[in-house]
Amino acid sequence: MKDKNRRILWLLNHKTLLRSEVRILHNLGFEVFVPKVIPSNDPDFRSGGVSYEADSSLTIPKEALLTLNSFNFYANEWPEEITALINHYFGTVFTIAVRYPLIEVLTKFKGQIIFRAFGLQNELTYNTVLQYVIPEFESLKPKMENRFWFGQGYTQLAECEPAFLQDRALYLPIGLDRSFWIHANTWHGSGKHILFVCPHINDNPYYSNIYRGFKEAFGDLPHFIVGQQLSPVNDPHVLSNVSDEQLVELYKSSAVFYYHSHEIRHVNYSPVEASIVGTPVIYYSDSLLGRLADKPSPAMVHTISEARSVILKLLQNDQNTTNTIKNNQKFMEYLFSSEYCEPYWKNNLLNGPFAKANTTPAPRNLTTDLPSEIGQLYKYDIKLIKGMIGELRYDNYGLSLGRLALANKDKAGFLISHYISSMTPGLYRFSLHIRTPNATPTPIGIFAMGVWIPDFTLYAYQNITMLQNNEDCFSLLVNISAETADATKEIRFYWSGLKTVEVTEVYVEKIT
Repeated sequence: MKDKNRRILWLLNHKTLLRSEVRILHNLGFEVFVPKVIPSNDPDFRSGGVSYEADSSLTIPKEALLTLNSFNFYANEWPEEITALINHYFGTVFTIAVRYPLIEVLTKFKGQIIFRAFGLQNELTYNTVLQYVIPEFESLKPKMENRFWFGQGYTQLAECEPAFLQDRALYLPIGLDRSFWIHANTWHGSGKHILFVCPHINDNPYYSNIYRGFKEAFGDLPHFIVGQQLSPVNDPHVLSNVSDEQLVELYKSSAVFYYHSHEIRHVNYSPVEASIVGTPVIYYSDSLLGRLADKPSPAMVHTISEARSVILKLLQNDQNTTNTIKNNQKFMEYLFSSEYCEPYWKNNLLNGPFAKANTTPAPRNLTTDLPSEIGQLYKYDIKLIKGMIGELRYDNYGLSLGRLALANKDKAGFLISHYISSMTPGLYRFSLHIRTPNATPTPIGIFAMGVWIPDFTLYAYQNITMLQNNEDCFSLLVNISAETADATKEIRFYWSGLKTVEVTEVYVEKIT
């Protein structure tokens, strides 16, 4: 099986990003799963899309793929089977600020989490959005501190965020799939009208205000307004729900594309697409496009009156203004191209902090690989720890669950009897995680640590006589002196045989 850290669960389902980001990830050597069930008639998913193309590159079992394809990640909690499949086959999840799947990713996924950020209205931050969508976000931070990444589509997004997000910023620039470049420089502008994009005019106050502002400023000029509408708009200039092909034709024929935004950390695809086609694009200097621009342009305006003045020149076929604008807007085409985006994705996913975190370390050997620095805490896989009795258990995907001893079947004895060699002198905490079918006052056994000098001499022990819950952790504090640092040591768990028990994990921490 391919390393799961080269496999990504892409929980975005944005139709434009689907074409660009999945292709980039494939080019970098990742396998990608894209959900097949998305919400219908949901305004938040007006740009949603589904594709089965990426399935052919996945090396997970067919049965697992069928199970994932039938699951609705955007509406349901993850059942045990889905959680197990994802944790077994995927090392990274891309997710967005939607309660489902975000809360499931944060609480159930054990790998790397890339929270994809594309920009917000000026008064919002992603920190406040996360707190709103996931009220328990603050309490979840400690559990995901070294696994959570702020996958910003523009470098400007982190500037207004708190340290938790700034420190985890991962620049993955938003791009357009190279297939759109077949329309490059096909503009002719024969329509002599303004093209404007405004969805949900009757159904969203934010867009209703934008629509009214446009009509007040430019309604007397020839224009068309496009964008998905959930209800009919009483305006003959509004072309509801045009297809992708029709939109491209409108880009080609329009004298000018007007982009209304003053958002400093967000930009829509439409002005970028229009610029690739070659349509002159009017935008504001205080918008993100204005911040991204590499040089001044007549198209980068400061006020509505200035925008109107430039638009009138374009409608009147002023060739000098037209050519200057077209030459000065090429930065949009470049910043959303594969040539610009892919090197950043490659560097930030295959190198640096994320790449280091997205690597599965070899299982630690309790015999020789002990923490040596104060504060180090190591976990050890139970299947690599020796015992004299009990049966190792695995889940359906080959991951070890623990070593199980059954009452009334297995004889009492050592569930753990493991030798340890050299250790750095200091105080250590040895922790043993034990699970039983239910809480019990029944004596379970003895957890002990000792040294052979030459006979076995106890360092510390604990009688395990009661489990308050069906799973508990028991610890020993052991001081390793310079005299015994290189002597052979042994960690033991003697099981009484009276109660079914399973040892699941062993941890060692260096205290001093």
